[in-house]
Amino acid sequence: MMLNEASMTTIRQLMKSQKYSSDPFEDCMRAAVVGSPINALLAVCDESYGEIVRAPAVEACGGECSLLGMVYVLKDNIDVKGMASTCGSKLLSENVAREDSEVYKLLRNSGAILLGKANMDAFAMGSGGETSDFGYTVNPLDHSLVAGGSSSGSAAAVAANMAHFAIGTDTSGSVRVPAAYCGVCGFKPTYGIVPDDGVMPCAKSLDCVGTLTRSAYECAMVMDIIAVGSLDRSGSRMRFEASCDGEMDGLRIGVPVEYLQYAGLNPSIKKDFEDAMLRMKKLGASIKKINIKHFNTALDAYRKVMSVEVGESIENLIGNKKAGEEAEKRRALGKYLISGDGAMEYVAAKNIAQEIKLEYVKTFEDIDIIATPTAPTIAFKPGGARGDEDIFTVGASLAGVCAITVPYSQDGAKLPSGIQLIGAAGNDVLTVKIADAFERSNR
Repeated sequence: MMLNEASMTTIRQLMKSQKYSSDPFEDCMRAAVVGSPINALLAVCDESYGEIVRAPAVEACGGECSLLGMVYVLKDNIDVKGMASTCGSKLLSENVAREDSEVYKLLRNSGAILLGKANMDAFAMGSGGETSDFGYTVNPLDHSLVAGGSSSGSAAAVAANMAHFAIGTDTSGSVRVPAAYCGVCGFKPTYGIVPDDGVMPCAKSLDCVGTLTRSAYECAMVMDIIAVGSLDRSGSRMRFEASCDGEMDGLRIGVPVEYLQYAGLNPSIKKDFEDAMLRMKKLGASIKKINIKHFNTALDAYRKVMSVEVGESIENLIGNKKAGEEAEKRRALGKYLISGDGAMEYVAAKNIAQEIKLEYVKTFEDIDIIATPTAPTIAFKPGGARGDEDIFTVGASLAGVCAITVPYSQDGAKLPSGIQLIGAAGNDVLTVKIADAFERSNR
């Protein structure tokens, strides 16, 4: 087996025993070369993997070696000193980072090896990866389809076995939607528990650094390293991997009827979701129908709140230069909303966002997890975006809570559906644990 295809737990065992027949970094590099038509990566590192893998573990990782030898990619809005952070825009091709981002430092100190920087929608604005100035990312599961966005290259790199995991950013679903489209696991943590120092913002009040992995268990492994701002509801440091015990007996799951009644929901995704809920019930969870009354207003409120913040972010990055059609459209909306004519609309959108946050707090008084489909459709062909790709993911973003997507198909379809599990703010460990238990039941 090539080590780019090995699980992260296998890589850990190999690094501990120092018994491996090939080099994980070199195997991932080969996969990246073979998979270059997918257009997942914008830059590839040339640092020597061998120097790190042969060093004593304590020296290499400062005593924290749980990701030693595992290869990953960073979305290209996350800084690494000496590398350009383009944010998917040619306007920033010479934007060489002067300092390392905090998340990169944490991963480096854990022994993980950076393969390169991942393609993305320009300025993190888009749902298909199609707004990148460097061309869209192809879906590894079906090359006629897009990978989703805005963390398109991050999802595709994991799905194509170019990397063991990836780091992306999620503002309204930018980790979860491409993860669902590419058949991998994507996690948006509770707002603020993963540091965003050195991450180029899209909408600062909503942006979260998240993970893309091949399983929920591997998500737990990465989160144990990067969730340094995390305290669980008891005030203790979150421990993700140690909590993955495969159990969900007694779990209370709420299923919002508004999601399943959405006219744009693909019938096959609805069928997969309903089958997934039956599986969870067999595992000991109770399922109840709930209402999310702001479902129909969340996406519009998000677009208005985000557009105002996006305008500020783009201005800080490129001044008055033109940023591309999608970015300029949102920039123009933001300018309108802070003008006299649009100010009341913006205030109303901010109020709705606050009401959504309060609604989620209230909802979690009676349940542990909200379960929904991740996206209303599977991945689409280039040019086929409908504009509702993040309608199921945006609520968790506005509420600042955590959410994970895992792939699922009852009939083994090449393009699986995404099952989204949403947890209360600070309940990240439980959310990942339940996703892991569900995945174990399907093996």
